[in-house]
Amino acid sequence: MEKKSTKYLYMFIWPGILGFLVFQLAPIIYAFVLSLYKFNGFTPPQYIGLENYINMFKDKGYWQALGNTLYMLVFQLPLNLVVALLMAVLLNRKLKGIGLFRTIYYIPTLLPQVAASIIIMTLLSNNYGLLNRALVLMGLKPVDWLFDPKVVKFSLILVGLWSVGRGMVIYLANLQGISPEYYEAADIDGARSIQKFFRITLPLITPSILYNMIIEATFIFQLFTPSHIITKGGPEGASTFYVYKLYTDGFRHSKLGYASAQAVILFFIMIFFTLLSMKSSQSWVYYEGGTR
Repeated sequence: MEKKSTKYLYMFIWPGILGFLVFQLAPIIYAFVLSLYKFNGFTPPQYIGLENYINMFKDKGYWQALGNTLYMLVFQLPLNLVVALLMAVLLNRKLKGIGLFRTIYYIPTLLPQVAASIIIMTLLSNNYGLLNRALVLMGLKPVDWLFDPKVVKFSLILVGLWSVGRGMVIYLANLQGISPEYYEAADIDGARSIQKFFRITLPLITPSILYNMIIEATFIFQLFTPSHIITKGGPEGASTFYVYKLYTDGFRHSKLGYASAQAVILFFIMIFFTLLSMKSSQSWVYYEGGTR
């Protein structure tokens, strides 16, 4: 009977394993191999060893794209984490109709990125954007949100707030899982709300902070749609992010080997960031019960 159950178990998990091998692991291995070749997608690949990697580190456009991506990571990641946490705390209340507000704040996350980018592009338009119209009504000068190299990354950071709902849901689930006994004991000791937040709530949601940090960083490293739909990588390359650079080199300039080399480096950058986050978490992530 046990052998029969095991057979059925393998029947159910085999499609998932097959899908991982064919659609994820195989392309990763192929990218590693292709990064050693000169290939335009039409003629046979030509083996060139590490030349793609050498050319990459000589490419000023590559370094600009990497710098733009790291800029977004440094500024957008903390902002998304903090805003999502504040939203979760505000929505973690027993109020009439609170479920409706939770749904409203989460809905933008379900919107396809292309549709969200078009909406944002309309809001930030120089000529007919609602944000510039509001500034004019207040007697202020309109801002060139999307075509000023000094402003465009800030605009796209604000665009990133569109999807904080996914982090909010994770925080909210963690907040509702905290035992009320902690807060009851704090009330007996006369603790204030701010003290309860920093002494109880914040330490006990650090596992969610770690999870959201890694997930949000993964999305930021793979930023593509805003560059492609809203700014086309401009102005002056200010919004050319890593994956958009990879895409243009691979599919517009037919340098698939060179693009594969960039993908390999991005793979290791993301692995390094994840391992660094997990290693550092040993000193700041706490779990209910006092264990780290």
